[in-house]
Amino acid sequence: MVDLIAERPFMLTFILLAFAVASAYGWMQTGKRAGLIIAGVFLLLIPIGIYVEKIWVTDRESLVDSILQVADALQANDHPRVFQFIDPDAEPAIQSAKAELPRFHFDRAQVNMGGFRKFEIRSDLQPPEAIVDFTINVTVSMKDKSHTNAQVPRRLIVKFRKSGDIWRALEYTHLPVIGDPDGMSPNGGRPPTF
Repeated sequence: MVDLIAERPFMLTFILLAFAVASAYGWMQTGKRAGLIIAGVFLLLIPIGIYVEKIWVTDRESLVDSILQVADALQANDHPRVFQFIDPDAEPAIQSAKAELPRFHFDRAQVNMGGFRKFEIRSDLQPPEAIVDFTINVTVSMKDKSHTNAQVPRRLIVKFRKSGDIWRALEYTHLPVIGDPDGMSPNGGRPPTF
């Protein structure tokens, strides 16, 4: 229900509108004012539901926002900003990113919003953690000029921990979209776990 209210305003609007139409139809069939009043209440709930959706940020929305901010930082080749999204206690992830990122120049980094394979948030942990498996499409050149403007889709699997309102990476790996890890995959392509 929380998902419906906070993340799917069109579905919520459709459901409330259907209830309003059904109530209005009931009023037209019976002539009882209660049906008309109930229809009015459902219609009034539509803008309230949309307003609540706009101000209520769920963990999933916050996590997607962090992922999109990292993609923007990658595209801008702003490595310090990328590092801000890595948990300061995650030394292996920091070292891996510091070794990896300077080798590349990104012209484009775009998260495939329909490409989330796994999106698991563990709110029962304190602080909450999540594992997200998604696809990012990049246009990248190697600094050593061995590859230029290569368009590469990569599958990223990232373990996050919530720090305040921001989700920060604890572990990550990336692999080809299809198949086994390749020579570019950190940690041998081993996916993070809880």
